[in-house]
Amino acid sequence: MASSSSIRSRLRQMDRYLRAKREDLLASILRLTRPWNISIVRKARFKASMGEQDFLLAYRHGEYFLVFTHDRVISKGVYASSRGGFDFQKFERALKLLGPGFRLDVLVDVGANIGTICIPAVRRGLARQAVAIEPEPRNYRLLVANILLNDLGAVIRTHQTALGGPNVASLKLGLSAGSSGNHQISVASALGPAAAPNENEIVVPSTTLDDIVPSLSPEHSLIWIDTEGYEGIILSGAAAAVARRVPLVIEFTPQFMRTLNSYPALKQALLNYSLYYDLADAAPQGVPISEASLDALWQRLSGPQFQTDLLVT
Repeated sequence: MASSSSIRSRLRQMDRYLRAKREDLLASILRLTRPWNISIVRKARFKASMGEQDFLLAYRHGEYFLVFTHDRVISKGVYASSRGGFDFQKFERALKLLGPGFRLDVLVDVGANIGTICIPAVRRGLARQAVAIEPEPRNYRLLVANILLNDLGAVIRTHQTALGGPNVASLKLGLSAGSSGNHQISVASALGPAAAPNENEIVVPSTTLDDIVPSLSPEHSLIWIDTEGYEGIILSGAAAAVARRVPLVIEFTPQFMRTLNSYPALKQALLNYSLYYDLADAAPQGVPISEASLDALWQRLSGPQFQTDLLVT
């Protein structure tokens, strides 16, 4: 006679099977009526999977992605949103602003997470190759898996490391429970020698951007950095790329930079460039870079609209 635990296990399996069949039927009906409503079903399936399984497989716009069911931001956006991606429209907007003559040979994706920028960029022919850098172990494993799922192992090179300033061998990374994209370098390790990590932190290796990609061409390269306020310190370890004025896309978040005291380093790096474009604008216009213009942007984003993304050229 089957044990009670075995019976419960079979009932759970049957429940998941029937739930999936109901959702497939509903999806078919909605597809015949209003296609955008499919996202409602995806959101329901994503929510139902939380706690039941660790991963889901998404197929969106010709790309495969394994996503975390515990991640309510990036993974949920890839799996369930009507757009089926995360921030990729900003990447496309940045390429358009760089002009029709700009040929992207090397995309450097810093804080690559599970590959939502580098994979579609290369897969869709917008970048010839990419370098993907991600320090958090679980994110990194999914990043590598997604690259292989999309048959891009030969054109996307990966590094499991954090980036920072010169002569820093390791950093503490604070882990976010609900968003795989909100892991953040801890204040202590960012500003000086760090104590042992607590239960919500891990120690990760650190190197510089110049060590990984020492000879980027400004005519054919783009550096994408999304690192929760640590962008300025990363650029302090990218002296060669900054001196050549390799175009950047960076997240600009005063709230995070204030915590990490990283704005002075970011400002120092950006003053080597000529223009920034606010990618949140409907029609971004080039703003000449100066201390005054950067400080004005800092003040504007210290209010309700607390962050944006910049293309820097």
